[in-house]
Amino acid sequence: MVTALVIGAAFVACGGDEEKDAADATKQPATEQGGGEELDLAEYLQQFEAIRSASKARFQTLREEAPSGVGQEVQATRDYQDSLNSATEDLLADLKPLRPPAEARDAHDELIAALTEWLALLEGVSDRLAEIESPDELEALSTEVEGDQSLSALEDRVVAACLQVQAIADGNGIEVDLACE
Repeated sequence: MVTALVIGAAFVACGGDEEKDAADATKQPATEQGGGEELDLAEYLQQFEAIRSASKARFQTLREEAPSGVGQEVQATRDYQDSLNSATEDLLADLKPLRPPAEARDAHDELIAALTEWLALLEGVSDRLAEIESPDELEALSTEVEGDQSLSALEDRVVAACLQVQAIADGNGIEVDLACE
């Protein structure tokens, strides 16, 4: 049950109007997001790797420090899901302003779009969790989420976009380990 509701760890094991920000990220290419100059490929990949590493560590800590009742107790599961949502929001907030060079822009934009959809899915689970009052309802939601094929497809999409960025690094002889899988 826990793995079904703790769906935020796929990429990381990834103020203002959040709904508008999520919509904007899927519409604007990276070159139009944020300010500043376009990074060269090595700078972009180094910053991406640092963000990815910090995010991975945060999600690992969340998993290690998860309350014992996650998956069985409604409030513990809500709190944990909220922590995953927050970590995913922070990951997006860190990645969005990066200004990748042309050769990495499509992969970066795809990753942002996929993570934005992932966050929307997480928020949908949180909305459903807010309505749950019993462990039986929690179990039913878990079963529903486990059976949702779009979850697996979205996880694959996030990983594939990360792997595209890694392939760009590898193809250009730039040593980074994005640990996408």
